[in-house]
Amino acid sequence: MLLTLVLTACGDDRGAGSKEGPVAPPVEGGWVEGVTGLWTLERAQAAEGIGAIGYARGWEPAHEEQGVLLHRRDQVAPGANLYCSGHAAEAFLIDADGEQLHRWALDYDDLEGAPPLDGDHQRCWRRVRLLPDGDLLAIHGGRALVRMDRDSQPRWVFGERVHHDVIVDDVGDLWTLTRRDRLIPRLDKQAPIVDDELLVLSPEGEVRWRLSLTEALLASRWSDVLLQAHRRGETLHTNSLRLLRGHIDAPGFDAGHVLLCARDLDLVFVVDPDRRQVVWARTGPWRMPHDPRELADGRLLLFDNLGGSSERGLASRVLWLTAPGGAIDAAWPAEPTPEFFTRFCGTANVLPGGNLLVTETGAGRAFERTPDGELVWLFQTPHRAGNDGQLVAALFEVERILEADLDWLER
Repeated sequence: MLLTLVLTACGDDRGAGSKEGPVAPPVEGGWVEGVTGLWTLERAQAAEGIGAIGYARGWEPAHEEQGVLLHRRDQVAPGANLYCSGHAAEAFLIDADGEQLHRWALDYDDLEGAPPLDGDHQRCWRRVRLLPDGDLLAIHGGRALVRMDRDSQPRWVFGERVHHDVIVDDVGDLWTLTRRDRLIPRLDKQAPIVDDELLVLSPEGEVRWRLSLTEALLASRWSDVLLQAHRRGETLHTNSLRLLRGHIDAPGFDAGHVLLCARDLDLVFVVDPDRRQVVWARTGPWRMPHDPRELADGRLLLFDNLGGSSERGLASRVLWLTAPGGAIDAAWPAEPTPEFFTRFCGTANVLPGGNLLVTETGAGRAFERTPDGELVWLFQTPHRAGNDGQLVAALFEVERILEADLDWLER
């Protein structure tokens, strides 16, 4: 049976079977007639939970474990935990014991002037960001960006095809990703492609600036990475962005430049917004990666979804990369294992003090480890997905929020 998967999913477009199965080759897709910017892929595999509920809402079979399963109080980095998942349009702020400190919830149907959804999979929030006053930014993947106050009342809706990530800079502007169909003759003279754009919005949701990431890559000396790998439809699948802080003393890594990841090219790259051009890029032994981050020690951190796979099965890993060379300096786990794996999404961050906080999206799990590898905190999402709640809801990101950023809770 052929299933149709919309582009907004965060998974592996090269196949979606069981974890132990091989990665399948890409299948031709096409534009959805009358829906600008929506490209679909047809799949010949019918794993439970794909198609019927939307690929990114759930993957693993549900089980009884839920909530905070481990908390070593003297070793966990301080702060609260913000998360959203594939079950609904809501986000939670919890303490290290799993107690709820705050909740935001705003159904898509209650957003005045929002564009129509392409499918039920877009009802949940793919990414959320907390603002200093308790306002929340939430992405309905591939459909809209919403800003709401701490009481979940909408302030505005931005109705372009925002996807994957949003960050806030030091002056309050919002940096995010959107996509549209464009004809770029250098890639395809006849058919449009999915062009990812870097977009800057004002705090009120007004467009300040935009840049075609496809054009920025084509204008750089790394254009062959795109030209040689291009296939019809989607070209990049950009899945994250970060503003560099200047911790890396190397050409291209200036403060204010943008660090991004193009999953479909296995490419980590940096854009200079002023030159509107890619100024650094690397591929490597990582496959379908996510969430590169600049570390204070001058290295890069990368969530490698499929690069740890071997004859033992599909496996993920977290990589520390040297900059600017891009060589692997360290990896966790040192010996990849199928017990740590998410086919789609996934995040990793080094917390103040050196602990590593990881979100294993497909398993609905987040955990914290000390620098020497000791597990000190483990959270299993209590939320479920699927028509009958038979799947663990995808846990898109658990973000540690410092106590200094929670003053609004007391007001």
